[in-house]
Amino acid sequence: MPWPWESTAALVDARFCARHTTTLSVTRSSSLRGHGFDVTDAATGAAVMQVETSYFGHYRDLRTLLLLGAASRHPLLFVEESTSLIGMGRWEAFRGRCGRQTDRLFLAVDKASFFQLTANVHVFLDGNSSGQAAPDLAVHGSYYRGAMTVSCGGAVVAQIDRKKNTFWGALWGERAYNVRVNPGVDQAFVVALTVVLDQMHNPDYDSRSSSCGHKK
Repeated sequence: MPWPWESTAALVDARFCARHTTTLSVTRSSSLRGHGFDVTDAATGAAVMQVETSYFGHYRDLRTLLLLGAASRHPLLFVEESTSLIGMGRWEAFRGRCGRQTDRLFLAVDKASFFQLTANVHVFLDGNSSGQAAPDLAVHGSYYRGAMTVSCGGAVVAQIDRKKNTFWGALWGERAYNVRVNPGVDQAFVVALTVVLDQMHNPDYDSRSSSCGHKK
C-alpha cells in the first residue's frame, strides 16, 4: 500500500512532503507559553515546526497541543488526549486550531499491555477512526530502547529514534528524538505521532481543560 494510498497526497500539508529522505530533530522545550517541542532540520538546524500548548492560563500541560509552521505560525494540527473507558492511551488530531469532529485527521490508540515494553500504537485515519477496524498505520518498536518504526500497509514510512539523555537531562525532563521521514511522507503527521508517543510514555496531567472547549 503506497503512502498514503497516493504518492502525491498529503495528510496535513503538501509543503511538508519532501522529495527526499529528511531527518528532523524534535526536542522538548520550555517557554513563556509553557512546555512544547522545537522541530528543526537535523542537517541544517533550520526551524521547521513548533509544538505548543494550545491554551493559556495558570495551568498549562502537554495534553493539549498545537502544531504550528515555524515561519508562518499557521496552525497545522490540534492534538489532544482523548478520554477512554477502557484505560488505553488514546489521542486525537484535528486539522487547524480546534478539535471539531468534522476536522478530525486521526485517532492513535496505544495497544500495548501494561507489562509490555514495546510500542504498539494503531493509527486510524478519518473515516476509519472508530478504533475497531484494522488500523491504517502502526507504530512498533521499543520506546525505552529508543527505536520505533511507523509503517503503512507493512511498509516503513518513518523511523522515530529517542536520543539518550544525560542523568541531569532526564532529571529536568529533557527529551529529544531523531525522526527520519521517507520521501513523499507528510512530516507534520509524523511529528504529531512523535509528540503523541512522547506523552503516552511521559504523561503530564497538570490540567485537562482546553481553550476550544472541546469535550468528549
